[in-house]
This record gives sequence, C-alpha cells and structure tokens, in this order.
Amino acid sequence: MPLSRENIIQDLLRIQPRGDYAPTELFELELHSRFDCERAIFAMFYERKHKYAFQIKGADKGHLKRRTDRLWNVLEHPVREVQRTGGPGVYSISVHYEKVGYVWADSIAHAEQLAVTLYGYLTDDPGSRLALNRINIVYIRACDQPTGDRVMMPIKAELLSYAQRNRQDALKMIRTYEAKLRTAEMIIDTLGGCKTEDSMV
Repeated sequence: MPLSRENIIQDLLRIQPRGDYAPTELFELELHSRFDCERAIFAMFYERKHKYAFQIKGADKGHLKRRTDRLWNVLEHPVREVQRTGGPGVYSISVHYEKVGYVWADSIAHAEQLAVTLYGYLTDDPGSRLALNRINIVYIRACDQPTGDRVMMPIKAELLSYAQRNRQDALKMIRTYEAKLRTAEMIIDTLGGCKTEDSMV
C-alpha cells in the first residue's frame, strides 16, 4: 500500500529515513521550495495551535525552522533534478518574473513551444525565438493528462486570482490617468483665462 504524503514527509524528517524514494516520487510531493516545506510542516504540526506561521514563538518557532530546513535539504536536489529533466505534466509560465499562466506539455521542449506561442506577445520580441529568453518555464506537476480536479482546480484558482489582480491594477492605472487628465484640463482652463501682455496693450 502506497504511503500517504504525510507519512513520507514524517519519514523524511527522520535523521535516517526508512524509505528509499525515487526523485520523481519526491517531486510528486509538490514541495518545490523551502516555503512549500514550511507550509507543509506548519499544517502537519502547528496549525491547531497557531492560525499563521508567523505567529509561532519560542520553542515551536525553532522546531519549525529545523524541521523545514531538514525537509528542504532532503528534497532540494531531487526536485531540481526532475525540474531540469521535465516530463509530462503542468508547467508554470512567467514573463519578466511575473506568472502569467500554465501549460500542459509532454516535455520541456514542448512547454517552450507552447509558451512562445501563447505568451510570446507579452515579451519584447513577440513571434520570435528570442521571446523565449524573456519567458521562465518551471515544471511544477507531473501528470499524464491535464484533467481532474486535483490537478486543475488549484491552477484555475490561481489563474483567476492573477486575472483579478491584473484587473484591479488596470483600474487603478485608469483612475490615475483620469486624475492626471482632469488636472491637465484645469491647468489649461486656468491658462486660457489669463491675459497676455499683448492682449493688455
């Protein structure tokens, strides 16, 4: 019977883990950064006592840090190895360090093609292979098919959040330019009412 995600994490926290895990198995834990590890440790051991991780004080804070460091020390190398190799699954796409979406692809090369096709217009070189230099592609989830709630729902939620943030930013920019336009119109009206020296002669 396969071990649960929590069971594997608890095993990896041992000084000598009992299991022998392939890099792909560790990658599928979806702990791809130290921050991901900290969130997982917090949820497993501290969520009942504290609402947020930053609220942890004293001994618990030290335990959280040590457990997080130990887990990430075990996971970092295999996670990076799988991300460099790629494979069938979901890739996140960022342009100029801002996440803009996701693609499902069967390899890194396939993900690069899709990223340039779908998001190249957001770069300085749309339609060019140079667009890839502006795009960051990260393998984040292994799956054979881009379907199923477990895979797609978190991605859809993040994309919706991203779209809403962009909309809010756009509305703020519009309001800013509208205010500047009103100010410019007031200045023009004021200058229009001034008498020049020629008109006073």
